Amino acid sequence: MKNSISIPRWVVSLHFFLLAAVATAGTATFLTANEKHATQADPPKVIDKEAVKLATDLSEAFRNASEAIRPAVVSITSSKQTRVGKQSGQPVLPEELRRFFGDDFGRQFNTPSPGQKSIQQGFGSGVIISRDGYVLTNNHVVADADRVMVKTQAGNEYQAKVVGTDPKTDVAVVKIDASDLPMARLADSENVRVGDWVIAVGGPFGLESTVTAGIISATGRDAVGITDYENFLQTDAAINPGNSGGPLVNLRGEVVGINTRLHRDLDRAPGLASPFPAISPRWSWTI
Repeated sequence: MKNSISIPRWVVSLHFFLLAAVATAGTATFLTANEKHATQADPPKVIDKEAVKLATDLSEAFRNASEAIRPAVVSITSSKQTRVGKQSGQPVLPEELRRFFGDDFGRQFNTPSPGQKSIQQGFGSGVIISRDGYVLTNNHVVADADRVMVKTQAGNEYQAKVVGTDPKTDVAVVKIDASDLPMARLADSENVRVGDWVIAVGGPFGLESTVTAGIISATGRDAVGITDYENFLQTDAAINPGNSGGPLVNLRGEVVGINTRLHRDLDRAPGLASPFPAISPRWSWTI
């Protein structure tokens, strides 16, 4: 016969009471430690309102300058016909390749036949300098073109007439038949100083009305091999293919230069602009 041990109920109750007391004490200790840690943590940093105001004021200046110049910036497409050389015959493909690629595969390697005309197109930007449709751009954007088309920011397209060029400075003026156009203000670029903020506007890679910003990095750059007359402003504002002819402006939205060319020998390059005081802007260039 087995003997059983009987534990009084008050002993069991006391046991659970002690466990509950220990758990409660542990929780209180944990909460107290966390509260102490929270009080020792660094308080939230206070933002310098004056510094923020300076930054937002500068941002507003860029925005205002961009809004002032963008309506006067246009996209320019030029085209000309050229004659190309003799057509090579369609290459003969082995039967195995012809079954795989198809009979038309070799045609992509053909060159045009003698006397066949080919259309070459160029793309650039320009800036309207009069309400009756005079547009300032680069000479190389419209040089020798049979047809020049200008598209405004409003989306209107016009056939333009080249009315003046100067290859030595890469300057050109074209005219469109329009009126009441938004026009840019031209600044005296002799007042430009190193460190001045500038904005470049144009259509790089076909992306119309693209705005980039930088500073004037240097003035009086020459011997860079772009034009016969060189006296460039240098800027680090991003200037890419399609920007040619677009304006370089100060924070008042005034044109101080014209983006003129991308130097293709460098992956990342600063920009330059050449001076024409008072009545004409300098030309900006990326090398």
